[in-house]
Amino acid sequence: MKKLFYVFVLFSCLPLKTIAQLDPAPKVALKDLKFTSVFAYNKKDTLHSICLLGTGFFKAKHSPNSDAVISEWLVAHPRAQVIPVTTYKSFTPKRPGAYQSYCWLVDGKDTLNTYLVRNGCFAAMTMQRPHVHGEMTPLEKEMYGDIAMHVGRSSYRNFILQARNAEAQAKRNRLGIWKNGQSKKKKTA
Repeated sequence: MKKLFYVFVLFSCLPLKTIAQLDPAPKVALKDLKFTSVFAYNKKDTLHSICLLGTGFFKAKHSPNSDAVISEWLVAHPRAQVIPVTTYKSFTPKRPGAYQSYCWLVDGKDTLNTYLVRNGCFAAMTMQRPHVHGEMTPLEKEMYGDIAMHVGRSSYRNFILQARNAEAQAKRNRLGIWKNGQSKKKKTA
């Protein structure tokens, strides 16, 4: 009876949806996407957009050549797979029912996301996924609703390690946003 009680206590402390229970990812093919900078719009599902950055996409410091780097990579990797990492409802009132996915574009061992970081186009922190499930603050819950997670913790940790290593390489080589040393946040009026 004691064991049953401990099992009940353990499971009652877990969130209703854990990271281990991954949500089904929206199916997206690269050929169906039209890119505008780090955003892409799905030609087959007009309510679905994707972003190459996980966080900070509206305020992230980026190098002036980031759009060209994205275009060049896409031309060089036409068979890249689109891997949705997280999906959440869009906060665009003009498009009710719209949703956005943070995605990795992967071709073999190369990803567009880490390529952007390695070339100094963005900082590694922009590749972090938004908070999901039990990690969210009340404001985040109100703004995003439930964010679906589509990749496992291990894959995500490996990706973030690659992004951090790519950033260290870009800093060493003083590329893009690291050209003049450490990146500085944009000043706002």
